[in-house]
Amino acid sequence: MRRFKRSNSEWPITWGSSAYATPLIFVTAIPHTGADLLVRMLGAHSAVKAFEELHFFDDLCEPLDLRRKFNERDLTELAASLVARQNHGLWGGRLSSVERSWGWRIVDRLALEERTPAGVFGACLGRLAADAGKVWACEQTPQNIFLGRRLLELFPNAVLVYVIRDPRSVLAEYKNASKPGHARMPKVPLMRRLQNRLNSHPIAISKAWLQASEQAARLDGHSRFFLLRHEDLHTDAERSAKSLCNALRLPFEPEMIEVTRWGGTARKDGVEQATVDGSRELHWRAHLTRDEVLVCEAITQPMLQGFGYSAEFPEQSGALSALPQRLSYPLHLAAAAAVAPRRVWALFRSILRRQCRRPIAKKMRH
Repeated sequence: MRRFKRSNSEWPITWGSSAYATPLIFVTAIPHTGADLLVRMLGAHSAVKAFEELHFFDDLCEPLDLRRKFNERDLTELAASLVARQNHGLWGGRLSSVERSWGWRIVDRLALEERTPAGVFGACLGRLAADAGKVWACEQTPQNIFLGRRLLELFPNAVLVYVIRDPRSVLAEYKNASKPGHARMPKVPLMRRLQNRLNSHPIAISKAWLQASEQAARLDGHSRFFLLRHEDLHTDAERSAKSLCNALRLPFEPEMIEVTRWGGTARKDGVEQATVDGSRELHWRAHLTRDEVLVCEAITQPMLQGFGYSAEFPEQSGALSALPQRLSYPLHLAAAAAVAPRRVWALFRSILRRQCRRPIAKKMRH
């Protein structure tokens, strides 16, 4: 895997006024991987504007529509929704007339070939970054790893950084976050909280880790894709920050490692620490049962060692003791579909559209 090492000739920046030419940093990872810490580090740099989780490509528009041209009204709504999410968070409520007016001004300046969802995204983030006196726009939606190659093709000045973490630590974080009384995001709607609780099933988390890791492995070798281990970020933050700056051709700034340790998904009741500390790394053995570890290792085994993580029970991945976890998984899937039917339908529709387009693509090749 590429870890912030390349020559200057590998990645020539083509500066310009095009919305697609906006310098973008996509920080991706599955939740509870510590990507929010990396984004805060980047946001502390004088040349980088850090954004919230905007979920533009997996919520506001469909990935298959990124290049499709829309009418001015739809594009204005997209731009207004984007700035509203940055200003008020993912669940910020209704759009205001001010946000719609801002969105219209962005769309009005787009060239004909830029009047697409991807063009709106680049124009909005580029404008907001420039207004803040920054050059780079840093976005942190976790699911963007599944669109990694597409995003790098759409935006020639974009860099995609994937943060990898031991899947057992990720599972332990999910498990702790789903405990009763653990409310770290009070503005999250009740149904979304319930959905997050359901998503903490060991099989679901392990499968998500495996699928995201496979996507990252497919991008290995791309000159604008970089891998960062969560553990390296915590044990040697300065070295990680310097490597990242070198990858972006930015001078290292000490302020990058003087970030709050809590403040993203890891906030704990107002307790904050001013510096990055490697001793915080979660000891998952104290938080997971043996059955949970067995299930996690059995599912993630194809990618586990490739990323430098060793199995705790290499010879017992199929143990019968983990059977209850496997038997409860179908019930978990049914409950998750009942809580979030819109997301399930969107996924099914995307799969159906891909299947319909494949024969056309084959005909075009012939």
